[in-house]
This record gives sequence, structure tokens and C-alpha cells, in this order.
Amino acid sequence: MGVNSYLEDLAKRAIVGGDEKARIQTSISNIVTLLKSYFKEYKDKYSDTFRECFIFGSYKRGTIIPRKFDDNSDVDLMVVFEGDPHDRDNPKPKTYLNYLKDFAESKYPRSISRQSYPAVVLELNHIKFDLVPALKMSSECYKIPDPGKDREYSSWRYTNPNDLDGVLSNQQTLRRLVRVAKIWNVKQGRIYDSYELEKWIVEQCFWGNLAQYFYSFCEYLPIKLDSLPQSERKKIERLQERAQKAKRHDQEEYLKDLFE
Repeated sequence: MGVNSYLEDLAKRAIVGGDEKARIQTSISNIVTLLKSYFKEYKDKYSDTFRECFIFGSYKRGTIIPRKFDDNSDVDLMVVFEGDPHDRDNPKPKTYLNYLKDFAESKYPRSISRQSYPAVVLELNHIKFDLVPALKMSSECYKIPDPGKDREYSSWRYTNPNDLDGVLSNQQTLRRLVRVAKIWNVKQGRIYDSYELEKWIVEQCFWGNLAQYFYSFCEYLPIKLDSLPQSERKKIERLQERAQKAKRHDQEEYLKDLFE
């Protein structure tokens, strides 16, 4: 099998679909319904009310990889509250994180829930959901918790939850490359943060088929070289060496142990 065929097959196997996708969709629907009912039922308990909830991140973009490739694969849900984002007297981010932790413990008592920047993680038996509290600034800009140096979540940071969507929406080969790169990254012990890796890939210039995208990806690495320990630099060098051999011989055998 040639390299392009191998990578195309790998990227296809890394699509969340079938029963896994159906379970995720059912869970999303249930979470949104329970959020609405919970904050309506306990509205007197909280100083701010639930506004809306929507999917964002890699699941929405089609760049999430299944749990068979990544045990930490998760779905991002932005939970927007009614507070005035310009009002300095609004509750601090930690308050909203506690709101969502209360919700998770109340509605999902048998599931694992924990706080993890900048979200409350709800771990169901088939997938993790990151519930991210937010205040809406504009149609594309939101405020979400910023952990700060002391991890006290006393301040906010700005984000556009759809920042990568436009580039990836009509770039099927680029989405495939992102999934392939994420599989490699997980296999190497997560050298890079998943979102930062995806964002970096989107900012590069690629052309050709998936194999050519992949060869360019390998050549462009590493990201933030100076901050990487020697052990991780060696993993990147190994990737580059294998990619060069695969390109020279057009044989997938040079790549398999990097991904499987």
C-alpha cells in the first residue's frame, strides 16, 4: 500500500461515526435539556441564569479522533450565562465553574465530574464533555475562565470558539491531516496540546494530496523547539526520518509503528 492510501485509510478510521457518534449526540441533547431544567428549577440559588449551550471545538470541526485512538478525547460545550460581560461586579469565573460542578453532581451523580481549566469535565462511560462557562461579548467573542498563575480562576480571557471552523469547513484534506497528526501526537505521549497543534497546522501552507500534506507537516515541525525536552525532540526527529524514507520508497511500512 502506498503512503497516501495508508494515510487516507488512517484518517477515515479516525472519524467519529456510527454508534459512537449516535451516543455522543444523544448525550449532548440530554446535557442541554438538563442544563435548561436545572437552572430553571434552581434559579433562586444562583445569581446568574443559563442562556444557551452549544458545541464548539474539534467535535464540531470534524477533527476529533475516537477514543480508540485517544482515551482523553472529549467534546467541548460552551455554557453561556446571562451576565453582563462588561460589568466588573459580575461573579468571578470560579463562581460559574462551581455552578456547573453543582449541575454535574446533581444530574450525573454516578459519573465522574471534576474541574479542569477552563471547564468542568463530565466523564460519561463513552466520552468526556468539557462544560466551559462563558459570557457573550459579541457574535464571535466570548469570555471564558482564565486560570492565572495561581490557578484561582479570578479573571477572564477572550476567545472565539469558532476561530478555526471557517478554514477547516471546506478543507477535507486539511481535516484529515489534523486527525493523522493528532494520532501521532497521542502515540508519542502528547508532545503538544491538541488544540495548539491543530491551530498551528491551520496556519501553515499545504498543497497536493494527503501524503504531500503529511510530508510538509513533518518538515515544518517542530513547534516551539526551544521549550521541548531532548526526549521529545528525538521523537520528532524519528518522525521526520521515517517520513523521508516513506516518501523515498512510497511505502507505509515506515510509518505504521508511529500511529498504531
